[in-house]
Amino acid sequence: MERISPHGYVFRDSRKTNFGMILTPGGPALIDSPLLPDDARDWREAVRRVTAQPPLYIINTDHHLGHALGNWAFPEAKVITHRHSAHIMLEKYDATFRARLIESFRSTQPAVAIELESLAMPRPSLGAGDEMSLHIGDTEIQIIYVGGHTPGTVMVHLPADGVLYAGDVVIEGAYPNLGDANSQQWLAALQRIQSLKPSIIVPGHGNLATVQTLDRIGAYIRALIDTVGAHYMAGMSRKDVVSKVKALDGFPFDAEDRARGEQRLKASLQRVYDEFKERDKQLEKA
Repeated sequence: MERISPHGYVFRDSRKTNFGMILTPGGPALIDSPLLPDDARDWREAVRRVTAQPPLYIINTDHHLGHALGNWAFPEAKVITHRHSAHIMLEKYDATFRARLIESFRSTQPAVAIELESLAMPRPSLGAGDEMSLHIGDTEIQIIYVGGHTPGTVMVHLPADGVLYAGDVVIEGAYPNLGDANSQQWLAALQRIQSLKPSIIVPGHGNLATVQTLDRIGAYIRALIDTVGAHYMAGMSRKDVVSKVKALDGFPFDAEDRARGEQRLKASLQRVYDEFKERDKQLEKA
């Protein structure tokens, strides 16, 4: 656990995912929880080493399990997320989903698969709208809806300390995954971060971010839009675009993370292509 401001902390798990803790007079508020059970237990112990007060809230920045599955480690905390993410947690995380999740770990991490048979799936206590503030004693925590990475992505702002927990709208050391994204919302979210002028940006993954991180992510998304758009306008199919585009000019893969980077790029190409198709359908309707 790293203290990054008078009230703000960061914990990074084995998957380089970041989790936040904000100390308030009434107890800590947590931002996100780990995917793997051992990481969730480590996160719980890290919190307990800082404060004996039980967490009041867990704020999930999106519905992805890498940010929410470990909620079970803090059963006393109320879970807050955007209403879209809340809907997915309530409607999609059923027995069939659990079975698929368990099977995905069966061959690679069988001990995790066994634990997942009994661990509680994430369930929201409250679905927030576009803006929400928690006032706990003299501490204000702002929950800001931005979308972009997912339809329900939120950021958590601690204005008194100048700290922004950005979720996966910002990642450091890797390229973003637009598989569930709205690319224009994402670009707007990066501008929103700039307007907040935080002193410290905690990304969803990797080391603390900078303004240069935001510029790089924005440039990557725009390059993705331009590349897919050119092929789409030329009449290429979704499958052919994914087959043709193996990398983006100016954005080489990290050699150590090439396989994951290629997987992210493929999902991002498919999503942006679908955005162009959705745009054309809306124009036809209009």
